Amino acid sequence: MDQSVEQPQQPLVTDGTKSWERASVDADHELLTEFLEEVAATETIRNASSVAIERMRLQPGAVALDVGCGTGIFLSALARAVGDTGQIVGLDHGAGFLTDARARADGEGFSPIVSLTLADAHRLPFPNDHFDAAHTERVLMHLEDPDQVLRELIRVVRPGGWVVCVEPDLRGMRVDHPDSYRVSKIMSGFCASIRYPEMGLELNRRMALVGLEPRTIDVLTEVSHDYDEAAAEYFTTAARVAADNGWITPADAEGTLVELQQAADDGIFTSYASMFVVAGQVPKD
Repeated sequence: MDQSVEQPQQPLVTDGTKSWERASVDADHELLTEFLEEVAATETIRNASSVAIERMRLQPGAVALDVGCGTGIFLSALARAVGDTGQIVGLDHGAGFLTDARARADGEGFSPIVSLTLADAHRLPFPNDHFDAAHTERVLMHLEDPDQVLRELIRVVRPGGWVVCVEPDLRGMRVDHPDSYRVSKIMSGFCASIRYPEMGLELNRRMALVGLEPRTIDVLTEVSHDYDEAAAEYFTTAARVAADNGWITPADAEGTLVELQQAADDGIFTSYASMFVVAGQVPKD
């Protein structure tokens, strides 16, 4: 089998959940930061962030929490929503990300209303009923116990406030190819690196089970015709995993990668994926 399948050039971010464990975040901060900034610039994430802000129902003077804030990209939107009289808190388990978030807040002029906390999302270091709303984005799919995190968010958000979660349905991603079986096995290889690859689809059920009621569901679907270097890296890693697990032969894995690249060169590569924005209200007393 070709070396491009066996040994991807940069396996770090394509390692899925493993990439976001604390040891990886600390050791590979620069590459992960670059990845976060690139993804945040995509149309899907920009649109999801706009919907999330609306669903948080923040007013000037509100106190808001962003769990898994990373480099602080969403903190900017929160700052605009709560205004100079509000307060926002960003929480992450990566110290380097929080340094980046502080620099962003300083550079954009909202540092006076921002607090940054190094902590575990499963055990939020805040009192009960402290926030008017809370937000997470592409976080729950990687965590050991996402339901515990949701319960913690309910605890720290006041009754009547809103918890808003943004997550993809990675298992629902589709890629056009004449042999749908082979492509489905490669996509299974990609999902194998994610702890909860269907988290977006699962959000409504999970949020209902922990008591968030009522809920709203927004689904944003992105169609892509791009098969750039980053996309090729993802597919290469996924093909290797599928071949290593015997879900597809090495020859079929390599052949499919070649065919996907050819489709891109011919201008006919097509894929789509969906992002869920699910909001739930904390029960009122």
